[in-house]
Order: sequence, then structure tokens, then C-alpha cells
Amino acid sequence: YGILTELLPAEKLVAANGWIEGLTISSIILGVVLGGKLVDPQISDKLLSFDFPLISTGINTTNQSALCSITVCYIIAAIFNRYIPDTGAKYQKQESNPICLLRDFTRCSIKLWRDKLGQISLAVTTLFWGAGATLQYLVLKWAEVNLHMPLNKGSELQGVFAVGIAIGALFAARIIPLKKSLSVMPLGVLMGLVVTTMIFVTNVWLAYPLLIFIGGLAGFFVVPMNALLQHRGHVLMS
Repeated sequence: YGILTELLPAEKLVAANGWIEGLTISSIILGVVLGGKLVDPQISDKLLSFDFPLISTGINTTNQSALCSITVCYIIAAIFNRYIPDTGAKYQKQESNPICLLRDFTRCSIKLWRDKLGQISLAVTTLFWGAGATLQYLVLKWAEVNLHMPLNKGSELQGVFAVGIAIGALFAARIIPLKKSLSVMPLGVLMGLVVTTMIFVTNVWLAYPLLIFIGGLAGFFVVPMNALLQHRGHVLMS
């Protein structure tokens, strides 16, 4: 996220965050979906059925096939990372002493919290990610209790949620300029209220559109907030 302020001017930060946010959250949640599929006996049996002539891979269990699949994903990600451009930004040599690092982190945090816009964006995004991380796992339990879905099926709902986030993030990228980023605050309140309606949903076909709607609100809400936080951090510090 930090590299965006080096690559782009302030007016393009929301648009860039829309793409980054949509893809990042999708990768996190779709990763959970992939994990659910990798522990599915039918999928693992198909993975274990692959064999290489004259080579013994030593992969004979569900866990081993799942870990190999994850390793392949990491290798692909590493290849993509090689193509991130050098922005040309140069910084002074960074401290390696933990005490100095902690002191610098504290100084930067205080500076952001004292800035009105930084304060709002930092508080909102911190609460958002804390709630989001909790809800990511609560959805699995909700699917089990309310919708009577097993783990490998419940993880699909997180994929549905990811679709909503990606849609919301891309809409925010197209509609909301940086100077109007605070205008999305009411959507955060609405999202919180809509999340509470999940306790009344016991039908899978109602769960799908509800999760897409909540995801859309989440994506549309957090992208401008992230862009604002990046911009204030860039202006106040580096």
C-alpha cells in the first residue's frame, strides 16, 4: 500500500486503492475458500491421483497435497512481485535497533493521531480491519449454525462476500475522489446495521445477496478511507 504514494499523484490514490483493495481482500477470502476445497476429500483425491513418470514425489496425504498447492501459489506470487517497478524513491538508512524503531513508530503514530484527517482515517480503518478479521471467521460459524453448511461449503460464502467487496471497491474507485473520501462515513454505519440482520437469515439463497450487499458496502467504505490515510501519512511523514 505504501508504494502507491510513490507511484501515483494524490488524485489517483482512491482509484488505485480500489483495485488493490478489491484484489487483496479477494485473495485473502478466496484463499480461505481454496483452503476449504483443499481439505475436501474429493478434491484431495484428485490432487493425489496426479503422478509424474519415474519420479516419486512422496506426496501421499491430504495435508501434503494441500501444502504443495499452497507452495505453488506462493511461487506464482513471487514471480508477480518481481515485476513491481522501481519507483526511484530513496530514503535515508533505516534503524535496526528495536528501541529506535519503537520510538520512531510512536512518533509517527502520535503525528497521525494529532492530525484531524489522519485521526479519522486511522481510527476508522483500524476498527474496520479488526471487525473484518473477526467476521471472516464468524461467517463460517454462522453458515454452520444458521444455514447448516459444513466447513468446505461455508467457506464458499466468504468467496461470495469477496465478490461484493471487489464490486464495492471498484465502484468507489470510479465515483469517490480523494477530497470527498469522508462522505462515505454513513455507509460504514449502514454496513454495521446490515451485518446484524444476518442472525435472522436461515436460507442460503437469501444469504448470498445479503453477503454481496455487505461486501459491497465494505469495499465502497474502506477504499476512500485507506486512500485518505495513505495521503495524510505521505504528507505528514514521507
